[in-house]
Amino acid sequence: MSQQTKVCIAVFTVALAIRVITVAALLPELRPDANWDYYRDIGRNIAAGNGFVAVDPSGRLLPNVMRPPGYPVLIAALVKLGGDNLGLFLSVNCVLAAITSALTVVLALRWLSLRAAAVAGVLSAIDPDSVVRCATVMSDWLFIMLLTLGVCVLAWRPVKLWAWFLAGLIWSLAVLCRPIGIWLWGVAVIVAFAERRRLAHVALFLAGFLPLIGLWTARNAMLTGHWFFSTAPTYNMVVSWASAIKGRETGQTTEAVQHRYLKEFGDLEFYDGPRAFDERIGAYRRIAREVMRPVPFLMTKEAVLGWGKLLLGPGQRALELWVRKPDRGPRWWAIPYTLALAVLVALAVWGTIRLKRAAVLPAALIVYCVVSGGGPGTNSRFRCPIIPELAILAVAGVVGGTAPTSRQTAEPEH
Repeated sequence: MSQQTKVCIAVFTVALAIRVITVAALLPELRPDANWDYYRDIGRNIAAGNGFVAVDPSGRLLPNVMRPPGYPVLIAALVKLGGDNLGLFLSVNCVLAAITSALTVVLALRWLSLRAAAVAGVLSAIDPDSVVRCATVMSDWLFIMLLTLGVCVLAWRPVKLWAWFLAGLIWSLAVLCRPIGIWLWGVAVIVAFAERRRLAHVALFLAGFLPLIGLWTARNAMLTGHWFFSTAPTYNMVVSWASAIKGRETGQTTEAVQHRYLKEFGDLEFYDGPRAFDERIGAYRRIAREVMRPVPFLMTKEAVLGWGKLLLGPGQRALELWVRKPDRGPRWWAIPYTLALAVLVALAVWGTIRLKRAAVLPAALIVYCVVSGGGPGTNSRFRCPIIPELAILAVAGVVGGTAPTSRQTAEPEH
């Protein structure tokens, strides 16, 4: 067994142990019926043969048009294997997160020595917010694992045409877990341009990336008459952005404006017939235009504040929706954790400078996740996908980088 394999196994074991112990300690405090974002309900219905449906707040069983199918299908498979078991779902989260930490080592070896790569893997394994997020039934860890796997393929086989197709396919599976990845193809284009790849590389990436996303978009179009991958972007424009901006203009809290919008227009989670859905989605788009277009400077301010929360937020309310008795009291660890994150981000910036063009892939992914995840409604959850890249670039900021030694990373295409 090679030293690299031993290090990956060691990091996987450390990450898994930390998460299993944490989840086991938290499990008695978690709500056993928590169903935020309807993932469990959709998964149960898929397992029962009812299709991609869930029970809406009024008690109707309706098609869901906000959540993509990736994570609910995994939940359905787990329900088939072990029933609707919260402990089982969280255990799988722990394994996916531990795999991600091991992949961090694999990715780091593209630029760092084995010892430095091990440090990056450990940083990914011990990040407190990443550990706590394993105690939620959300799509995060399936998305993050697939995202990191795709980065590994592009980083280690950058000249291989098949690698770009495979990376596109892997990233499309990631998008089927979280709609926030819908524009990841832009990252691939930037990387291809910066690394002077051929047009064939981009074409094959898109050939792997677009079909599955197109199929789900076509499903929504056949169902609703509107072409969209998910209603989440439209929903967030109103419930996150427009509500925050309107609240600042009127002196109300964001929550109060959100409640008013949802009461007046309903939400976009379910499809309940052409007339009601058409009126609702039209109202959302109108509100977004009317509130956001006249205030570009306020939107810029909210975006910058959101980027700061994403990168430096300690995640004090990470489990608030999941525990039986939420505790909003002071937490002594929030300030030192934020300071540690600030150091990590600063070192990552310096690491990007030191690696120069070699850092374009991890740096572009970080920028994408920060920009797309930032905004008034952002939180530390949106930082988890870039912890591997931040850890790698931060270590590079301390020790510098090494040139890749594998011929496959540099040989020309014939």
